[in-house]
Amino acid sequence: MGCHTSCCSVPITPLKRGSEVDQKVMAEVSSSIVADPEGLPLTARDIFRLGKSWKGIKRHITEAGVEMLIRLFQENAHLTKLFRGFKELDNADDMRENEMFEHHATLVMTTLDEAFSHLDNLDFVVDLLHKTGSTHRKFGGFLPNLFWNMEQPFLDAIKLTLGDAYTESIEEIYKLAIKFILQSLKDGFTTSEETGQENSTVPPEPTE
Repeated sequence: MGCHTSCCSVPITPLKRGSEVDQKVMAEVSSSIVADPEGLPLTARDIFRLGKSWKGIKRHITEAGVEMLIRLFQENAHLTKLFRGFKELDNADDMRENEMFEHHATLVMTTLDEAFSHLDNLDFVVDLLHKTGSTHRKFGGFLPNLFWNMEQPFLDAIKLTLGDAYTESIEEIYKLAIKFILQSLKDGFTTSEETGQENSTVPPEPTE
């Protein structure tokens, strides 16, 4: 499992009109799907573009996380009951000013940052997400399908943060990536629930 180094190391260079060699290289980059049983539906070129775009998110990672969680809880008010510190927060202004809320938003975005920054190393990413998913068993009443509630709030926060850089093509890449990430979190929760194992909360170290 995992992306072999060769599938993600082809340089992205401008095509020279009429150059058969350059056209062949770009065709390989554009059509090569990352071969992994976990099913990341992104090409090497998609991962390259996503990595460049994500740098814009990292510069405002806490703000993006706060906006994501605000949208999550506004659209799914019942989820605040799973977090003791958020029960009394019923409007966006209170959420933005709450230190505990900001801290949790930063923790969530830190995990997403680890995943988005290492999509060329799927062994690491899948292990990280499975372990993170399994830790949600400690929240009484949390069900694995609840991970999917974060999909649209995440996309909305990314769009707000990137502004004009959030093009239709980059939106499609983010949609595919977040689906993969949320499915992996759900799988981690479900697998640990079935086996009765509680995975470590310490994320693995990425390997080159």
